[in-house]
Amino acid sequence: MKVAQVWDEYVADSFVEVQPLFSRVGAPVNCFTITRTLWDNGKTPDGSVCFHRRLPQEKLRAASFLFRARAYLDRRFFRRSFLNFAEEKLRGTNLVHFNFGFTAAQYPELPGELPFVVTFYGSDVSSGVRDAYWRGRYQKILPRARALLVLCEEARQRLIALGCNPERVIVWNLPAGVEKYPYREQPAFQARPIRFITTARFVEKKGHGMLLEALSLLEKGGVDFRVTLLGYSKGITWVREEIARRGLGDKVQVIDTQFRGDFVALHNEQLREQDFFVMPSVVAKNGDDEGGPALSMVVAQSAGLPVVCTKFPGSEITMKEGLTGFLVPETNADSLAATITRMAGSHALWREMGLAGRELAQQHFGEREQVGKLVDIYKSVMIR
Repeated sequence: MKVAQVWDEYVADSFVEVQPLFSRVGAPVNCFTITRTLWDNGKTPDGSVCFHRRLPQEKLRAASFLFRARAYLDRRFFRRSFLNFAEEKLRGTNLVHFNFGFTAAQYPELPGELPFVVTFYGSDVSSGVRDAYWRGRYQKILPRARALLVLCEEARQRLIALGCNPERVIVWNLPAGVEKYPYREQPAFQARPIRFITTARFVEKKGHGMLLEALSLLEKGGVDFRVTLLGYSKGITWVREEIARRGLGDKVQVIDTQFRGDFVALHNEQLREQDFFVMPSVVAKNGDDEGGPALSMVVAQSAGLPVVCTKFPGSEITMKEGLTGFLVPETNADSLAATITRMAGSHALWREMGLAGRELAQQHFGEREQVGKLVDIYKSVMIR
């Protein structure tokens, strides 16, 4: 079976891999990538087709403005390029797999009416379904999709509300890379500052604003803590300024992971130093939300960390109140600060919660099981 994976941008060191993923589990799929821009970090998948150019990581920082300008123009011309070259590039392909609803919505037709599936990841199934422009684009293409893959039941219901056939909207858990995050034994508790981490892009829906406000409340309440914020995106500048404004510089460490080819190693190193993980996701002003499990939280659980998180769509898969961690009952800083304080005082439960979270993460996001499910989906849509 030959499958074309189509991405707007492909980051080979992300949670999602293409052919290497199928090869490791012996799946009968010959997969290649079609992408607008390919970030070259030394792990470029074989068989990838990039319509424009590879962007070496070491040059991106110095030319970030030019990169963004080029990326904007590339995005405008990507659809034309794809359609112009699709007939040649897709020759012999059995199935097209669009990653992100926004990408699929750009292609109302494919050469030879090739069957296709679409995976929705987050903003495309949250702010996207609320936006009139994208709803219109979705309604042109989604009825023709053989399968629509989403990451949680809430996302499934959103697509059904758009008029999608319920039988074709399938909840599928990504292979989140949990195998790369070995269990770390919880050290014996000592009288020291509590240590926790948040790994997320610095964008509104990840809740950094609420988290920093909660940290100020913790400091005022006399809680001794050290926090690591791991992530990337242009919002990192605001986060650093806000940390300085609140006088939290000696308690909060910010690590920029953009274009880091060693992310997994760095993430593992940081997780080993923490007591628990915090995921304070919120709904952004434009309606953007997680739209599915936060994979950074899933891999932290695989490493054995208990979690504190808000009740975002998809959190319910590995977040069980009192079993794997504590839910923040209300989406505000007071509630978040109170729940972190509760977790800090529950160190006797950390090991038990960490083990329970690891079991769920491995069970629902393991590579072999989820790739197997995806291959079964591919086979089922081929016979429709």
